[in-house]
Amino acid sequence: MLERKYNMTTLEERYCIERRAFLGQRATRLELLERVIRLELMLMDIADSTLDTDFPEMAVNTTLDHIADFGDEALYLLESLDHDGDYKALWEHTKDTGADNGK
Repeated sequence: MLERKYNMTTLEERYCIERRAFLGQRATRLELLERVIRLELMLMDIADSTLDTDFPEMAVNTTLDHIADFGDEALYLLESLDHDGDYKALWEHTKDTGADNGK
């Protein structure tokens, strides 16, 4: 709430702004639609793994398998914007992205 009062943007808003500009210059509408569909399926797969009480370890394995699908550019951008460590667990599992966010 404090951030909005002083017209500051959140990490997620900054990410959206920069990612929109990047993808808008490089991807066609069809490529973006296909990416959205793949991401929807990926999220449903992660949700299914997370909710599977018979195999709880699958949530971690499935998530780690899907991290690479986000693409280096997306991970690098989010990590470079994450000065407060909001996505700490993600960075612990993706130490090889090479982003330098001052940590």
